[in-house]
Parts: sequence; C-alpha cells; structure tokens
Amino acid sequence: MAKNDLKRMNRVQLTELLLAERHRISELEDEVAALNAKLEEREIKIENAGSIAEASLSLNGVFESTEAACRQYIENVERLCSDREKSSRIREESSKKESGEIIEKAKRDAETILSEAIRLGEKIMNEAKKRSEN
Repeated sequence: MAKNDLKRMNRVQLTELLLAERHRISELEDEVAALNAKLEEREIKIENAGSIAEASLSLNGVFESTEAACRQYIENVERLCSDREKSSRIREESSKKESGEIIEKAKRDAETILSEAIRLGEKIMNEAKKRSEN
C-alpha cells in the first residue's frame, strides 16, 4: 500500500488495517510453529533410524547367542548321556536308546528355541520399521 493511500485513511480504517495485519502476523506465527513441529518430528525419525540400525545389530547378537546356547545345550545333553552310559553298563541297550531319544529331544528343543528367537527378532524389526515409517 502506498504512503499516500495511508494518508487518506481515517482512524477507523487505519485501525482495521492494523487489526488485519495483526491477524495475518498471528496466522504466520502459527504456521511457523507448525513447521517447526514437523521439522522436530522429522529429526526424531532420523534419530530413530539410527536406533533401528542398532536394533538390527543387537538382533544379530541375539541370534548368535541363541545358536551358541543351543549348541551348548546339545553338547551338555550328549555329555550327560555319555556319562550315563558309562555308569550303567548293565542297561546298555536301553540306555543307548534312551540317550538317543534324549539327544533327539534336545535337538528338537534347540530348534524350537532358535525358531522362536528368529520369530521374535523379526517381530522387533517389523515394529521398528513401522515406527520409523510413522
């Protein structure tokens, strides 16, 4: 608006113009606040992306630990079965059969533990992906 136009206005018109400008400033301040909130949300998502990478690395460690625990479990069962066979030669046939069954059960249990760990790991990864997409 030109300077001459302002000089021609009366007080009521100038007051209305001032109020309209004040309203426009308020709208712009609200818009700036909304944009700042969006920017902060985006920064949080970027930070969470780092957390997802860390979660992936830790899940790999979980899988490795689970596999090691399964191997150790089977080794212990085999060792216990071997010790049992040595101490009870009288029941050699039944003991061998029982040991085999125990080893087979231990292998099945180890596979169950491993598959459960994989399922939980995938669930954690899916949840992390969903969070990062939001």
